[in-house]
Amino acid sequence: MLPDNAIKLPVFFKKGHRALMLLHRPKDGEIGNAQRKAIKRISSNEAEWDSIIIDFYEKQMTTYPNHRIYASVNERDFKKAIIDFKMEQLKAELDLDDGLKRFYANIENRFFSSLSCPFSRGSKFWLIDCDNQNHIEEMLGKVSRENIVHEYPTKNGKHFICTPFNRDKIYLQASIHVDGMLAIN
Repeated sequence: MLPDNAIKLPVFFKKGHRALMLLHRPKDGEIGNAQRKAIKRISSNEAEWDSIIIDFYEKQMTTYPNHRIYASVNERDFKKAIIDFKMEQLKAELDLDDGLKRFYANIENRFFSSLSCPFSRGSKFWLIDCDNQNHIEEMLGKVSRENIVHEYPTKNGKHFICTPFNRDKIYLQASIHVDGMLAIN
């Protein structure tokens, strides 16, 4: 079964390569590097996306109740991710001692990181995190409805997924993530 936010999400957020995580955030009690400890998967189409989210949701309900499910707001460009991965690999090889060992001992996280980095973005959507009613009202008053692609409630407010706009002309108090992660639940 898919969580409500996943059911309501427009299909184009599930297409192409996507980075998905089951993550226990530090502000929810995780100690240490939360992203390194997260369960990570990569989907390449809608069916894989749904399957991974269902698996994460089942894990969350049975084993990881303090974890949250996230998915990249932007499609990922696999070729760009490979380029970034190879650049990071070369940097590690120049540091023959610690860098090389750390890189290869953590190889799965390294590629996921390359796929998730802004350079590997394959589409351009922004996630605007409104944590209170004032942020929501400001967002709706300043950003054109034409820019808003999707919105959904969060624990403290709302997330808006938008096409880019001129940030020099529109200042928001809410957090703008130019390559953010959708909170699936």
